[in-house]
Amino acid sequence: ELLSLERPSLIVPRVTPRKEQLIRAEALERRGLVRMLHPDDLSPSRLLAAVTDLLDHPPVASGTVAMGGVPAVAAELSKLLGAEGLSNAGAHHLPALRAASRADAHRLPIPVWRFSR
Repeated sequence: ELLSLERPSLIVPRVTPRKEQLIRAEALERRGLVRMLHPDDLSPSRLLAAVTDLLDHPPVASGTVAMGGVPAVAAELSKLLGAEGLSNAGAHHLPALRAASRADAHRLPIPVWRFSR
C-alpha cells in the first residue's frame, strides 16, 4: 500500500517477535524505494533527522515494484495448468482464476488444486 502512493516514505519496522518487517524494509531500502530507521536507532532527534533528510533528499528508486500481483499470478497459473492439467475436482476453479483480472479479484477463494497425471 505504501509503495502504491509513490511518496517518499520512512519505515520503522518491527523486529520482534519476527523479523519479517525488517527483512522487507531492508530490501525496499536497498532498491531505493523507501528509507528505513531501525527501531534500535529510534529517538526523537534521529526520527526528526531522518524525516528532514527524506524530505530534502527523496530516495531515487533503482527499480519499480509490479503492483498487479493477483491478476498476474492468476493468469500465469491458468496458462500453466490449463483445463487438461486439472482433475475434475479442480477444473471448476478455472473460471474464478480467469476472473482474477477483474476488480473484485481480492474476493476470490483460494483454490486447492489436485493434479491429474
